Amino acid sequence: MLPFYDRSFDIVNFGLFLYLRDSEYLLCIVSVVAHVLRKQQGWLMLLAFLTPVLSVKIYHRRPGVLSYKMDYRTMFNGHPDYECMTHNVLHHSELSYTFEQDESIIVSIMRKYYSGVTA
Repeated sequence: MLPFYDRSFDIVNFGLFLYLRDSEYLLCIVSVVAHVLRKQQGWLMLLAFLTPVLSVKIYHRRPGVLSYKMDYRTMFNGHPDYECMTHNVLHHSELSYTFEQDESIIVSIMRKYYSGVTA
């Protein structure tokens, strides 16, 4: 666990790094966000590469490292404490809308409410 007090952050921002995390840490990442983000009106911002289904590939800049692309918003959508306030799909280098799946990133802003369910 990170050395921060419970519920000590108003905003948690993930910017284009989730795709390079080791797959076994995904649930730990969700748990850490639940630990540090405020119960009432905390914000989660996601900037991540997007594919409609999980895509696992060798990372082109470092052989032996895998990249995992998916809709990372879904990690939080299933929990009653999170609501997606905005979600945009953009081209990763042009920052304009795109239908090219290999070039897509998401920009999602989620709000955390306290539903009474423990995270």
